[in-house]
Amino acid sequence: MIEACTPERLLEWWNFLDRAFGYEPPQSYRVDFAPLFEFEALPSSRLLIVDGKIASSAALHPATVLTAAGPVRFGVIGAVATEEVQRGRGYSNRVLLEIEKAAGELRLDVLILWSDKAEFYEKMGFHAAGKQEIYSLDNLPGFTQGARTLRPIGGAREGWTLNAVRSLYTMHRLRSERTDRYWNALAKITSCRRMEWVGKDGLVNAYLGFHRGRDMQNIIHEWGGEARALHALVLAALENNPALLWLTCPALEDPIRALLPRGESPVLEGQLALVKPLRTLPAGAFDSFWFWGLDSL
Repeated sequence: MIEACTPERLLEWWNFLDRAFGYEPPQSYRVDFAPLFEFEALPSSRLLIVDGKIASSAALHPATVLTAAGPVRFGVIGAVATEEVQRGRGYSNRVLLEIEKAAGELRLDVLILWSDKAEFYEKMGFHAAGKQEIYSLDNLPGFTQGARTLRPIGGAREGWTLNAVRSLYTMHRLRSERTDRYWNALAKITSCRRMEWVGKDGLVNAYLGFHRGRDMQNIIHEWGGEARALHALVLAALENNPALLWLTCPALEDPIRALLPRGESPVLEGQLALVKPLRTLPAGAFDSFWFWGLDSL
């Protein structure tokens, strides 16, 4: 039997996912991927039940993504897991087919997920798309006395002022549109460390996020704002976190990457995600899309 998760079954699902992905307290999958488990999102989830227990699962999170080719309706797939003793029986295939049906009912354009099991998903019609790069910040220059590189007045502080960060976020040409409910769900990802730069007028001029979950440790995976303020904020973050790396996309207007020494190569580069189109999309849609926070949605 395959069914959507109910609030009554949510705790069982969380425990199931923690076992499947190897989480140990106090870490938890439900914290790192909080938007998937909002009550409004549960109808789009799918659980395969065997002998009264969850044997396999997946979740679907709709998101409108602004690309250079125009807005595209993505279905973000997460929480794909099968109980270890139940693997090899095709359960994940069955659950993902149900997720695809749900995506069709929601009139989504494309499915997207992140996984190191590309061969498995390729058999289901997924292919690699998008680009990402990770840079070392070891050679990020500081501010000099030159007028054009003077450190901005202000200071860094922990946390985000939500309304200010939301406004700065919309400055990104390539981004996922975020509803009020989604921003509130992001705040529940307590594994992420957030910082912002406050100018002399008390206004927030830049923001960044790093350390989200297990797979984004030491990576600044979300950022935005005025270039000099962002530069100052990154330098402030590096003071206590010198191993931080910078996540970006070649198609982004990136003021920090522009400051790195000319010719510096990324320490890691590759495809962004696995996608499966559900209809014909505008040319170039997969060449210039980006998810801020990546698999943190």
